[in-house]
Amino acid sequence: MPWHISCLTIVATSVIIPPMFIRIKNKPTKANVFNKTVQLVESYRAQGKVKQRIIKHLGVAYDPQQLDDLKALAQILKEKLEDSPQLTL
Repeated sequence: MPWHISCLTIVATSVIIPPMFIRIKNKPTKANVFNKTVQLVESYRAQGKVKQRIIKHLGVAYDPQQLDDLKALAQILKEKLEDSPQLTL
């Protein structure tokens, strides 16, 4: 939890991190090819509606091995962002 010192008073501030998840989408192609995009996305509420914001587009997988690698990278990034709210991309 971050601490701010002002006027000899220590005040703890809480940081709320919106829930994040890994999104895998089919990338449209003309040929029937394995193309999937991997994104790190956060959910939040704005004016009473649920919205989603792309935090990081991690890339396009052209085969199952690349998809596994991108998902692993996304999971590592997600954990780092959730552990360190000050970390920016």
